[in-house]
Amino acid sequence: MAGVIDATTAGTDREALRRDERRLTNEAAAATPGPVREAKRASARAVAERLASPTRLADLRDLMTATIEATALRLEAAAERGSMLASLRAADDAGTRQLDLTAPGDELEAVQAGLDERGEITRILQDEDATS
Repeated sequence: MAGVIDATTAGTDREALRRDERRLTNEAAAATPGPVREAKRASARAVAERLASPTRLADLRDLMTATIEATALRLEAAAERGSMLASLRAADDAGTRQLDLTAPGDELEAVQAGLDERGEITRILQDEDATS
């Protein structure tokens, strides 16, 4: 998904958009009140929206990357804790020791929360793509 965002925003000439926005804003200010002025204002707002879109997408890309990294690390932690508990159980021949499964359970819940957050970011990106 990050590659798609980068490819989408790569062709955006932000300086040209800034120039267009300034030009349209100035033209709207210079126009007499009426439909031409309103059309110029609407055009300036549309350009401003185009200018803001790559920034929003880049922010979402960074959030998604951080979320994926955190989720992967949590999953690794859960696997390590599970492995440790399995080793403890194997070392306890009689199986008399009660194992505390709270920590691996918490890690797995954090993994699920990270996956849910990634899903939400993906939905936001899809909505952003649909409106672009």
